[in-house]
Amino acid sequence: SREMPKPVSRDRGAHWVRAAGLPKPSPSPDWAPVSMKPASDRVNPKKFYVYDLMSGKNYSSNDGGATFSEIASSLEKLPDYQLLLGSIQAVPGFEGDVWLSTGKRLQRSTDSGKKYDAMDSVDESYGIGFGKPPPGATFPALFLSGKVQGVIGFFRSDDAGKTWIRINDDAHQFGSVSVITGDPRVFGRVYIGTGGRGILYGDALK
Repeated sequence: SREMPKPVSRDRGAHWVRAAGLPKPSPSPDWAPVSMKPASDRVNPKKFYVYDLMSGKNYSSNDGGATFSEIASSLEKLPDYQLLLGSIQAVPGFEGDVWLSTGKRLQRSTDSGKKYDAMDSVDESYGIGFGKPPPGATFPALFLSGKVQGVIGFFRSDDAGKTWIRINDDAHQFGSVSVITGDPRVFGRVYIGTGGRGILYGDALK
C-alpha cells in the first residue's frame, strides 16, 4: 500500500506535517490513482473535505486541514480500476455546498458534508464542475460527465441539478472523460479533459 502524503504546510511548502484524523489509504496497485480526494471550501478557508473513494467515507476539517473527523460513511465505494471516476468539488461562492461524482449516483451536501443526498436526475456521474451562472441566476451552472436518462455524455444544468441539457452528441465522446468544468466568466463555456485526446473547450450555441 502507499504511504499517506503529508498534506499540511503553513509556510508555502518549506515544511510539511501530517494531517490528523485521516486513515491510511486503502491498498491499491501502482497504476491506480490515489483513493483519497481532497477539496477546499470555496468560501471558508478553514474548511476542507476528503472523500475516500475505496471506503465510501467522507471527512471534514474546520481548522485549515490540520485535523479531520469522519462525518459520513455510507457513500459509494469505487474499485481501484474506477478511481478516476470519483471526485469531490466545492461550489464557488456557497459555503458548505459540496458535490461528489462517484461513478454511480451524483451526490450533494449543503451542510459541509454532514449529509449527502443523491440527485435523482443523474444515473451515473464520472465528473462534475461549475461555471458562470445562467443569466439572472446566482447559483453556478453545473457541468457533468455521466449518464442521464440512460444516455452517456456531457451535460449542463442551469437549475442546480434538477434538469440537464446534453451538450455533446454520440460522435463527440472523446474517450473516458472524468475531468469537466465550466468557465467562471463565460456562461455555457465548458472545458473537458479527454481520455488521451488533449484538453477541449466548447461554447453554448447562441
